[in-house]
Amino acid sequence: MSPIPIDLAVEDPLSEAVLRKILVRCGQPYAVGSVFSRGGNGYLRKTIRGWNRAARGKPFLLVTDLDSAACPGALIKEWLSVPKHENFLFRVAVREIEAW
Repeated sequence: MSPIPIDLAVEDPLSEAVLRKILVRCGQPYAVGSVFSRGGNGYLRKTIRGWNRAARGKPFLLVTDLDSAACPGALIKEWLSVPKHENFLFRVAVREIEAW
């Protein structure tokens, strides 16, 4: 089975490392392409619409921490006000990925 290409958007190197481990262990082979990280969720929030559009070409996984948001659903709705593409995986670590 050929690996599925996927790009990542993460807050920091620790988040990237955790995602890479999860992708290896999920049972489906993935080939991580580009990884976008500029130190924190502000960058991810500002660029989320672009990642959603990029998912038209290949799967794209964005992970951020819940931080002070009430719940993952509220954070997703606040950040992404347009319909989410089916290849755009937007995940929220509750509470912080460092706790995983």
